[in-house]
Amino acid sequence: MKEYDALLRKGALRDARADREILRYGIKFRLAQLTHRSVLFPSDEDKEKVAKVEAPKKPEAPVTIEKLREEIFKDLHDTNALNGEMQVRDAFIDVLLEEAPKLLDNNFYVRFSVALILSNILHREEDRVKGSAEVPCFRAVKPLLDLVNDPKQHPL
Repeated sequence: MKEYDALLRKGALRDARADREILRYGIKFRLAQLTHRSVLFPSDEDKEKVAKVEAPKKPEAPVTIEKLREEIFKDLHDTNALNGEMQVRDAFIDVLLEEAPKLLDNNFYVRFSVALILSNILHREEDRVKGSAEVPCFRAVKPLLDLVNDPKQHPL
């Protein structure tokens, strides 16, 4: 994961094949965390920890599915290289769009989280310095439409 975190901020791919595999490993790890039992079904002890987080001595809050989603969004945001190179961002989005739909055949919470991730992917974020608007990732529409048209999908 150290290599994954370091690669996110580089902007350009050094070795396309090796760097894509590092991205694939990191993304698969992040997505697999969404399916972990302790995240989906927290214990009573975990629920108590969440309730005590606002205490003066803040105990470490348990990992929640919301926090895991935010980490994926943070990783995507980190791919905005300061030097303007977007090779890592493009590769990150490619791998995410390959791996995330595989989790759509899962329980409701995981499906919902993957749908949120896919629906909030930006191909390019807003750049106020250059005056460019954000560009949504239209390639994420197909897996979302497949999810909506899935007969197992709950109508709500």
